[in-house]
Amino acid sequence: MRTHSTPLGQPRLWAALVVLMLMLSGCVPVPATLPTKDSIASEEVTPVDGTWRINTINKQVRIEAGRVYAVDPWLHAGLYQIQPGMVVIRDFRRLDTGHYTGADLPLQGTFDGQLRPHGRIEVTVQTAIGPMRYELAPVDLDDAEAYKTELAGTDYPVVEPSPQPTPIITPPPRPAPIVRPGNDVTPGCGGFGEHPCSKIKPVDRGKAGKLLCPGGQNFLSKGKCWVCPNGYTRSLKPLDHPKACHQRGHPFKGPFKSARYNGQPNGCPDGQFNHLGRCKSCPDGFKRDGIGAASTNMCKPVKGNFGCDAGYRQAKQPPKVKNMLASLFGLKSGKYCAPPFDIKAAARAAMPSGGQLKEAAEVFLKGMTGNKEKMRAFRSAFVKKDWGALLDMLVQQPGFMRAIEVGKKLGYEEVSVGVGGDVSIIGGLNAEVGLAINTGNGKIRPYAAGGLSKGVSIGVDGTASLGFWKVPFETGATQGITTSVSGVISLGGGAWYTYFDPRKKAQEELAGFTFSAGVGLGAEFGEYNEVGTKVFGALPMRMPGV
Repeated sequence: MRTHSTPLGQPRLWAALVVLMLMLSGCVPVPATLPTKDSIASEEVTPVDGTWRINTINKQVRIEAGRVYAVDPWLHAGLYQIQPGMVVIRDFRRLDTGHYTGADLPLQGTFDGQLRPHGRIEVTVQTAIGPMRYELAPVDLDDAEAYKTELAGTDYPVVEPSPQPTPIITPPPRPAPIVRPGNDVTPGCGGFGEHPCSKIKPVDRGKAGKLLCPGGQNFLSKGKCWVCPNGYTRSLKPLDHPKACHQRGHPFKGPFKSARYNGQPNGCPDGQFNHLGRCKSCPDGFKRDGIGAASTNMCKPVKGNFGCDAGYRQAKQPPKVKNMLASLFGLKSGKYCAPPFDIKAAARAAMPSGGQLKEAAEVFLKGMTGNKEKMRAFRSAFVKKDWGALLDMLVQQPGFMRAIEVGKKLGYEEVSVGVGGDVSIIGGLNAEVGLAINTGNGKIRPYAAGGLSKGVSIGVDGTASLGFWKVPFETGATQGITTSVSGVISLGGGAWYTYFDPRKKAQEELAGFTFSAGVGLGAEFGEYNEVGTKVFGALPMRMPGV
């Protein structure tokens, strides 16, 4: 019979008392002293191996070769922090068809699980304070056929699990339909898909009227006309003051009254200016360039408008030069007017916070960044163009083939893997080099990346990245928002977007996600990045198994 110590303290009764006292004292949660999945040897695989969700806390665990470990973090008993990779059930084994047992470490009792008609495992754990019950719902099974056979052997009808794993990201909200303004106030510029306006001609509104402020009761102040009530004249106060006018003959004691605004002295209605006897005005979002004789009599954008018609903004464009150094040296193309797009809000909604993408990235990147010799060998093979050696490294690296499988299942067109460091190509610039693998046909292409980025896409020595791409991985520039992602290892995350396309008049769209691990990570959410990528020709080989 196997024996093991209780991971949360002393024998069960004492452990329960300790937990109770700490909870009553308001103690700050501490990490649970549970073993990790790597510290427990693999045992027999069961028909229910795979990812499952605990219904009472809505957290995922993974059954894998004799142990069950956390995929998502959670707080146990209001005190202990259970972190991804920690084993929560050990000695997990099959007693009979549909019947499983093990040792539930957080609850410190015997796990008893029965596979039921709805396809879930009903669990009862006998603890020191009585039985605890919950259900495990299937999310992603390692062997769906073995699971169905197991379920059929219980004399219950087979319930098909969902063919797709639980979604791991919330799809970003679709941009609102693009609606052009009914009146293009700046023909030729400032409109949808057009360059912003620098200066434009004003609109002619007709012949100007008489100049100056007529009548004895009218007064000129700060370019405006004011009139005092009958029997009153201007006081020493400004004309916009409540005591601007005093009764005639009583300049000091009053009574006083306010003046009334009476238009402009230039013979034009409010909001218009006089140019050579004609009243003219600027469109919304523009104002006259200068005043009086110092004016060019043209219209310039008001602050915050940047030369686009109302409802549009200046959309960033990628560098004209398709080179990974272009954004680094500020080689930009002109901007275009486009509908609003908040890249931070879009990235916050799209950023994966858990699930299979993150899990696959953790497994792979933990192995890569934990071995500096392997990182150096990867870079060296890239510089020497030893593609066979590179391919062998990736195929043998734990978790990489799983990452491609997950990416393909979730609809990602390509998976990229790269390492950062001082690469001899590109003049010794800190950059990232790697391979992009098409999840459909296994085609492999080398790439190099660099640019203005402090986040996950550009690495320093000892950094590795794993990317999942919705769009083809091509030469060009990408813009994104980076952040840190919690997990078993220190991960950086990035959500990357295309640019507004003025030719197709297409809104920015999600390009993909990257995960990185290694030195120099931990960026705050919202750090904007621009990265240039150079993708080389396809290699005369394919990724095996894809």
